[in-house]
Amino acid sequence: MATAATRSNVNRAHTLGQVAQATIIFGFAVVGIEQIGLDLHFLTDIFVVVLGILLAGASLAFGIGARTLVANIIGIQRIRRHCSIGERLQIGNAEGEILELTQTSIVLDTAQGRTVIPAKLFQEQPSQILSDEVIISETKGANNG
Repeated sequence: MATAATRSNVNRAHTLGQVAQATIIFGFAVVGIEQIGLDLHFLTDIFVVVLGILLAGASLAFGIGARTLVANIIGIQRIRRHCSIGERLQIGNAEGEILELTQTSIVLDTAQGRTVIPAKLFQEQPSQILSDEVIISETKGANNG
């Protein structure tokens, strides 16, 4: 496990391997002691409860920590529906031509140079598409429906 984690560039891969090894040894020890005839259900119940609490805490921390990333991913999907590379866009105070749409951000060519804007701002701040082509296509869509 430590080798796979090291190859994946996981921080503290050695520690992760040691935790996995200790967990497996603990599990085998409990099964071995129960085979001898000692009742360790209380110990296994405590272990399951502690493990559940730790996993719930890790899930909550991951969810809270990934909130901004998820907002940016959703924002870039909305931008791709409405905008394309080469169009002029204004988000908040930034105005420029769209150079690139990354996984989580928009790269604009502004008067100050290349500006990287988190995609979530497209939903959170006033945004305008300044290209004439888009205004014409939105007008055609409004007249048709």
